Amino acid sequence: MPVSVFAITLKLERAIWLTYWQIMKNKSTKTIALLLTELTRNNNCRIFAELKKEATKQKVNLITFEGRTLQSKSYADKQRNFAYQLINKARVDHIITTSAAVPDSLTSKQFDNFFNGKTEQLIINYYLKRPKQHSIRVNNSTGSAQLVEHLVNHHKYEKFIVIRGPVRDANANQRFATTISSLEKYNITPVELQATWDSQASIQVIKNIIKDYPDYQAVIFPNDETAIAALDYINNFKPEFKGRFAIVGFDNSENAKNISPQLTTVDHPHAAMAQKALELINTQPSEYVDAIFNTTAVFRGSCGCHGHIEDTCPTQRLFTGNYNIEENIQALSHDEYFEKLSIALSERDILSCSICLYQSEPFKLEATTEVPQVSKLAFQYYNGTRQTEYENQAFDTALILPDDVYQQKQPQCLLVKNLFYNDAHFGYVVFDLCQGRIQDIEDLIVNISTTLNIIYLFEKMQSALKENERLVASLAKDNTNLKAISATDEMTELLNRRGFYQAICQRIENTELTEFSLIYADMDKLKYVNDTFGHQAGDLAIEKMANVLKSVFRATDIICRIGGDEFVICAFIADENIVQQMTQRVNSELAKLTDLEFKISMSFGIYLCKLSEDFDLENAIKQADKKLYQQKQLKKHGLIL
Repeated sequence: MPVSVFAITLKLERAIWLTYWQIMKNKSTKTIALLLTELTRNNNCRIFAELKKEATKQKVNLITFEGRTLQSKSYADKQRNFAYQLINKARVDHIITTSAAVPDSLTSKQFDNFFNGKTEQLIINYYLKRPKQHSIRVNNSTGSAQLVEHLVNHHKYEKFIVIRGPVRDANANQRFATTISSLEKYNITPVELQATWDSQASIQVIKNIIKDYPDYQAVIFPNDETAIAALDYINNFKPEFKGRFAIVGFDNSENAKNISPQLTTVDHPHAAMAQKALELINTQPSEYVDAIFNTTAVFRGSCGCHGHIEDTCPTQRLFTGNYNIEENIQALSHDEYFEKLSIALSERDILSCSICLYQSEPFKLEATTEVPQVSKLAFQYYNGTRQTEYENQAFDTALILPDDVYQQKQPQCLLVKNLFYNDAHFGYVVFDLCQGRIQDIEDLIVNISTTLNIIYLFEKMQSALKENERLVASLAKDNTNLKAISATDEMTELLNRRGFYQAICQRIENTELTEFSLIYADMDKLKYVNDTFGHQAGDLAIEKMANVLKSVFRATDIICRIGGDEFVICAFIADENIVQQMTQRVNSELAKLTDLEFKISMSFGIYLCKLSEDFDLENAIKQADKKLYQQKQLKKHGLIL
């Protein structure tokens, strides 16, 4: 996944910054950043569609950064919200936020800190008034009152259930308060239930209504997302309740006309709101503008107006194609995957796709994580063709795309989404939204993230295997060399003095070793064994000690019989406590021997070696020998066992 940037030369850095300032000074086309939660979410579709239409008409670039709600404690939301960090004034002139993405729970100070450096212009806030910023809001009361009036006067409903949205949301509270006060005018006291903006909560609500309030007539949901989820649940899981309740929403989202029955709801004047947003961008008024638009009720079949049928506008494919993304773009290398991805993009009629990978190892998000400064354009596709001539160039991440790619088509309508797997972030992808289905893009995003992660892990595994092969070959060569010079002690089959010197010098030269432990050891009371049991018994004791040393110390350590009953061990451990534990284990293993007429034990002198240019191995061995002598003296006087 991450590829070398070839050390990012000064020439490249200078070119990046020249591009940055050129864009800052010579922008001919304005660029708007739109912060949205899921683009496929009901009301978000209409916000985006109308802003896209108006931006295209006025030849303004629109870049949508898709995340979730800022300050959400959800693990998944935090991962997706990193997309908002990609917004930078190097590419962006103006910012439009929505209350779903940037809620009113974000304090003014937090708001200012978050958007610091992202734009030099006032930010336009949809659905929310913020100090010293422009606002485009709706008057929820007009549409809510019309909805109640219609349900009571036209349909004669008397038993209502009103579902409240998030208690801290100003729009939810206004809708709820207007609905309750409008019902009070007709002396109707409804059942009040609490929910959120989310579909999952509304499914539980409709389950409870079916169970506890089956004789009620009308259910007023806080938005279309929750109302559509309730209708969908009834249609698929409780068909016997179809038509039992009049169900209404709020937003007049794209899917309000696609559900059965079509949803009675309240319309936001999205076209007028988008026009106002572009007007503010073009005129840049010095005064803070708070534009409020009235909402209006839209009556369809879900309230009982079955004659009110509108054309549907499905956002997903309603047919089954032969081309399956998951089956056709599996790969274990970047080049193979990108070739297959190009075919998939063409099959789905997507105009362009750019995959940008951070020039760093995949990273986990922390509170202070910043966007890596340099990215690489790993894949570039435009209008049916993979543009390899643009690929593999490094660029400043603040630009979103290299300038030569970004300027291919103006004005732009782009979508930016994070690339991450679990909690490992490694880049982002940019799609052109001028044509194609949003749902196809969502499907591709999942495949791109998953496949690039698999390729990264596969390449890492291949690299580890090659390194393992290199190490095995190197070890084999070392072993061959050691055998060739007959550097072993005949009695113990350990290295002799010559073999020890060669082995340790070779190890020092071929590794980045900085510290190791040198251990000088000999047998306690060898003279007593030789005098009492004979020299053969002494030789047997030496062999036993050699075997135990080999079993306790690691294969990577170097063990040598330097002469008589004296051994030198080079242990590649810099912790004296660990080495002492190993020497204690040697004596523990020797104590377990039962096939001898005498007991064997050893004494050890441990010296920690630190490599430097003037390192002297002979002197280090002498120092270890001194440590051994000290241990022998302590044992002799009974100060240690």
